[in-house]
Amino acid sequence: MDRSRAFFWAAALVFAVFAADILIAKAQIVAGNTIPLHLPEWLQFLTLLLAVVFFVVGTLIRERQEADDDNAETVVHDDGRSDAQSAR
Repeated sequence: MDRSRAFFWAAALVFAVFAADILIAKAQIVAGNTIPLHLPEWLQFLTLLLAVVFFVVGTLIRERQEADDDNAETVVHDDGRSDAQSAR
């Protein structure tokens, strides 16, 4: 598993925790019950922030890998010609 995919899975897992907490709070309001299993607002914020950070880091890693793959295909010689230009 490449590193970017691991960060995307981590982002999805943390976001799922956030979404589950929001749905539990909504069910609590609709039912009129008080369920003590509920994240405080500051912890909801940190959970969502962590999910966003994981997603952005995964995106940056994937872009870096794709850029490295593109650069590996094109070789630039000392005189400035690339492989595509030297084949002519």
